Amino acid sequence: MAVIGINTPWKPSAILNKTQDEDSNKLRTEWGNLKEWDFEFLLVPEGWEKIPDQFKTWGKLPIFKSIRELRRDEYGFWMILEGKKTNYTGLILPYLTNRDVSNLSRHTKMSSACEDSESVKLPFAGLICDDSDAMLIWEGEVDFSKPKLSKDKIGKMMTKLGKLFTNLEQFATPNNQAGWNERLKSCEADLHVNTLNLFTFFSLFTAFFVLAAKW
Repeated sequence: MAVIGINTPWKPSAILNKTQDEDSNKLRTEWGNLKEWDFEFLLVPEGWEKIPDQFKTWGKLPIFKSIRELRRDEYGFWMILEGKKTNYTGLILPYLTNRDVSNLSRHTKMSSACEDSESVKLPFAGLICDDSDAMLIWEGEVDFSKPKLSKDKIGKMMTKLGKLFTNLEQFATPNNQAGWNERLKSCEADLHVNTLNLFTFFSLFTAFFVLAAKW
């Protein structure tokens, strides 16, 4: 099952440098390079028995008996890890950009605020490579089918979203330049990120909110 190549749904073709070398494992953009990595060893259960040394694990990796491909999209390669009693959803991130999601999941106060709102489902484990999230794992199976939205369901979703914003208010940034810059430095220090990487983080965060509504 070949999954690495130039015609993959997660390749950000619109922002690539036109002189891109297809043989390189780095994609050049105006905002810096995106580094690819070979994740095929994760597509078979045997590959999980000994994770290569360059990967750092966080959380407790699940025990499972088989792997089933779920889909490939702009976020990466989704799979179902089929356990004896519980299934898990894994997301392989083909490009190493940052570790914002794992940092958020491990930030006790912020992750608790997100989970309590019931609007964001955060991963409980994953792999880090070159100080970037390489794979994220959630408990349960994600449902990618389009939900049937009713006025009542939309209202409940907005209520949960409002609760999320209320819960995260304590981490809000000040509404003036000096306070904003100071708060931004504090957030970057807490999450170990830089401002340019926040775009990727918020893209994934939005996706997780949408998926959590259908979980």
